[in-house]
Amino acid sequence: MSTVAPSQSANIGRPSDYRPELVAVICARLADGESLRSICRSDDMPDKATVFRWLMQFPDFCDQYTRAKEESAEAHA
Repeated sequence: MSTVAPSQSANIGRPSDYRPELVAVICARLADGESLRSICRSDDMPDKATVFRWLMQFPDFCDQYTRAKEESAEAHA
């Protein structure tokens, strides 16, 4: 039997709800050269599988992600 109250269980685990603010942070960190693997290790970030699912589900996020990766590549060049 769990000792966690139902209201508390919603705060446990990684975020999985798509939010524009969250994807903006992901893309900013990507553009700064951080890897997606590193970003997703943070407790306040979704896991990589979730990010890849969002890329398939949300065209706007896919566009932002692509631009962020391009910016990162240019910064490394």
